[in-house]
Amino acid sequence: MITNADIEKLKQVFPTRNDLNDFARKEDLKEIRDDLKEMEKRMTKTIVNAIMEVYEILGKHDQEFKPLKREQRGQRVAIGDHEMRNEQPPQQADGVSYCHSDPEHSGEESI
Repeated sequence: MITNADIEKLKQVFPTRNDLNDFARKEDLKEIRDDLKEMEKRMTKTIVNAIMEVYEILGKHDQEFKPLKREQRGQRVAIGDHEMRNEQPPQQADGVSYCHSDPEHSGEESI
């Protein structure tokens, strides 16, 4: 015969009806799956919209910076031309250099 102690041991090994009621049924799982699919669609739309907003903002900033980039490029070219002119010794109109480090061309007459 089965005693109350045996029943308690069986309850520890096998789930009771109340334990089984706590588990999800197939219908519950289907509802959860449908809810997750809907949430995924909403989140995808939200993420895509956020990415498009960032893309539009970057495009606007790029349009704002284009004139500045062109100006900077022109300034760099002008600076490079200026540095190249500074590296070369200045010349007179007739092609003679004004190099003062060379005593023969310094413009001073030797005695």
